[in-house]
Amino acid sequence: LCCMDLANHLTQPDPEKARTVAYVPAEARSDAALIALACDQLVIAPGAILGGAGAVDIAPEEVLLARETLRDRLAPAKGRSWSLIAALIDPDTRVYRYTHKGDGAVEYFCDAELARQADPDSWVRGEEVTTAGRPLRLKGEQAQQLGLARDTVEDFAGFKQIYGLEEELVLAEPSWAHFLIDALAQPAVAWLLLLIGGAALYAELQAPGIGIGGFVGGVCFLLYFWSKYLDGTADWLEVLLFAAGVSCV
Repeated sequence: LCCMDLANHLTQPDPEKARTVAYVPAEARSDAALIALACDQLVIAPGAILGGAGAVDIAPEEVLLARETLRDRLAPAKGRSWSLIAALIDPDTRVYRYTHKGDGAVEYFCDAELARQADPDSWVRGEEVTTAGRPLRLKGEQAQQLGLARDTVEDFAGFKQIYGLEEELVLAEPSWAHFLIDALAQPAVAWLLLLIGGAALYAELQAPGIGIGGFVGGVCFLLYFWSKYLDGTADWLEVLLFAAGVSCV
């Protein structure tokens, strides 16, 4: 899931140096909810939707991988229970309200997370908060009640007031370089670059010295690997293997 890559990236900053806050004014369905909850804090509109089915169904194997990532990385990094977060995308995760016998603390666990507690028998099961066969779908107020959201606000002005933000926030938008990388990484363009680069390299091998063919081929291959590397679909291994192949030719 691409969303898990972004969610993992959001767990990396040191909260003492930088704090991430997600603001959900309307909806963050399905895997988009994982990105919102990967932030240190979540602020949501009272009627906004968190979790539940999205525009695209998530494959069962992707749900399983996401569960493992939530359990082992995201939830521990943010100090949260992973059961509720997993239930937002997994219809098979059934979560119950538990009350601790000793101090009356309330938590929400699935059976797997309960079994990992230091003393599972010290927790008393209450009502189920999920619906069997469907991903958990919460309104903003419910998310706050369950401890997933810090606050609910009616609009962005309310969000700014919570954090004492007086100046207008600068919106981070993709630059021309991002659009260029996306365009060059398209399969059709990538194949065209390889085709032109290969033809130019062949022409260069048929002529003595270094000419226009070598230059064109070098530019095409440079653009190909540059776009693939920044797009996250190629690494130095692919570049080195290609360079070794050209050297052998």
